[in-house]
Amino acid sequence: MSILLVSLFFVACDKKDQPDPKLTLTPSTVEVKVTEDATVKVSGGTAPFTVVEADKTIATATVTNSDVKVTGVKEGQTTIAVTDKNKVKGTITVKVVKKS
Repeated sequence: MSILLVSLFFVACDKKDQPDPKLTLTPSTVEVKVTEDATVKVSGGTAPFTVVEADKTIATATVTNSDVKVTGVKEGQTTIAVTDKNKVKGTITVKVVKKS
């Protein structure tokens, strides 16, 4: 009987039953002024996280632990890809506006 219960436990914990891993970026859209910063929190996924800017002439990004710091370079719109250790991806949409 105990072998049957152990077998059922392993079947119930099959990885196929787990939801797909997903990165949550809060907020997923940011608006920053030229030379100013915004912070996006990454949750879900597995550290370490990496970032790749679609256009570094508009905005740059650095990651520390689960915080992504987005810095406005010049006016425009771009995206920043965030990837975790297991290649799970998320995207931050960035709008950089003129400094008042």
